[in-house]
Amino acid sequence: MKKFLSIILTAAIMLTTACSDNNTSGGNIISLTGEENIPTNCPNANFGGTPIMKTNNGYYYFSSGGSLMFYDEQSDQNIYLCNKPECLHDGNDFCVSTKGWYSRYTGMLYNDHIYMVNIEQEEQKKTYKLLQADLFGSELSEICTFFSVVENDMMVGGSHSIIHKDRMFVSVQLHKNPLSQNTEFDEGLGMKIFMIDLKSGSYQEIQIDNSGENEGQYGYNAFLSADGDNIYYLTSSKKNTFKPSLQRYNITTGETKIVYSFERAVAGFTVNDDKLYYTSTCYKDSDSSYYLSKYKFSLYSVDLKTGEEKTFIEEKETEKALSPLLNLGNHVDVTTDRNYLYVCTASATSWAAHLYPIEFYIYDFDGKKLATFNGNGQFDWEDDKHEGYIFNVLDGVVYLRVFEEFLEFETYSCSVEDIINGKEKWTRIFDYTVPTPPESEEDEENSVKDEGESVSETES
Repeated sequence: MKKFLSIILTAAIMLTTACSDNNTSGGNIISLTGEENIPTNCPNANFGGTPIMKTNNGYYYFSSGGSLMFYDEQSDQNIYLCNKPECLHDGNDFCVSTKGWYSRYTGMLYNDHIYMVNIEQEEQKKTYKLLQADLFGSELSEICTFFSVVENDMMVGGSHSIIHKDRMFVSVQLHKNPLSQNTEFDEGLGMKIFMIDLKSGSYQEIQIDNSGENEGQYGYNAFLSADGDNIYYLTSSKKNTFKPSLQRYNITTGETKIVYSFERAVAGFTVNDDKLYYTSTCYKDSDSSYYLSKYKFSLYSVDLKTGEEKTFIEEKETEKALSPLLNLGNHVDVTTDRNYLYVCTASATSWAAHLYPIEFYIYDFDGKKLATFNGNGQFDWEDDKHEGYIFNVLDGVVYLRVFEEFLEFETYSCSVEDIINGKEKWTRIFDYTVPTPPESEEDEENSVKDEGESVSETES
C-alpha cells in the first residue's frame, strides 16, 4: 500500500509542477475572460464530450467516462486532476477528478478555474449543481444547486451551457412524461434557462417570453449563443413546430423578446456581432423537418438590426445522409470563434462515422467559403476504423478527438490558418485509454500507473 500511495504522490507532484506556472491571474492559460463568450465551440459537445482546454504546459479535458484529466506535455502523461494522495479516483465524493458516469457533461476553463455542471441522481430525482475546480486538483467546491426534477413527472432531454461575462448560462430541455398524473406541467416540450453568477453563486431562471402574441412558445432545442449583452435561444409554438423563433435575453435590462421568426426548420445557430448564422435541412415552406432530402443542407445569415437574410449555401449536397441526432432536423452544426464560421455536417458525437459525411467548412462572415476539410485522408472514416469524433476550435487551432473504441480516443490538432492555406495536416497530441479497474493492491498500482504514465507505448 505504501508503494501505491507513493505512486499517487508522485503523480500529484507532477501535476502540481505542470499546472503551477499557469495558476496566476492573467497568466499563461489560454482561457477567455471578461467580455468573451465561452461556448463548448460545438454545441453538441455537451451531449457526449467536452472541448480540449489548452494551457502552455498541456491540456485539460474530460475522459469519455467523465473524469477530469490533465495531459502534461513535458512528462507525456495523462493525470487525474486530483492531487489528494489518499484518493483512488473511483467516483467518490472526496475526489476532484471523478464523480461517476454521466454526472458531468461539460467543463469550461475560465479565469483560472474549471466549471462543471454536475447532475446527481437519486432514484427518479435529478439535481443540477454547478461545481468549481482549481487547476491543481486540490479543491472542488459547489457554487450552487440551481435545478431539480422528478423524472416520473418530467423527462429530461438535451442540455447546453456557455460562459459569458462572468456568468454561466445553462439550458435544460424538458417534456412531460405521458404517464404523469401531475397537472402542474404542460404537455409538449419545455425548456428552462438558468443564469448563474460565478462570483456570488446567485442564480435566476430566465423566463421564456410566451405572453401576448408569443403565447404558446416553448423550447425548440437547448442550444444557446451569446453576443454582447445578449443571450440567444430558440422557441417554437405547438401550431408551428418546425418554424421556430429566435428569442433574446438582455443581461443588463432583463428584457426578453423575439427578434427573428424563421421560415424553415433550424438545425444549428450562432450569433456574432448582431448577425445570426444558422443551418437548415428544410425547404422554406415545409411543415416537416424531413421534407428536404437527408442529403442536402443550407446555411443562412440574418442581420438582426435590419432583418435582411442572405443565403450562404443553398441545398448543399452530401454523399451520405446527415446524422439525424435532433428530432427537429438532421443535424448540421454552425459555430464561431469570433474570427470565422465553422460548419460541421455530422453529429459532433457521431459513433457511426462511416454512415455520415465527415465534412467541415470554414467561412468568413460575408459568406465566402475559405476551406473544406475532412481529415486530409489521415482518418479511416469509410471502413469504420474511426468510429466517431468530437470537434472544437480554440485560439486558432482545430482539435479532433477521434474514437476507435467507444471510450478511447486519440487527440489531433491542426491550425485554422494551415487549413485555410491548403496545408491541412493533423498532429497527434495524446491518447486516452480507459484504465482497468483495480481488483487487488497490485492491480491498483498498475492501474494508476497506466493512467498516469506516458502514452507513447500506445503509439508504438
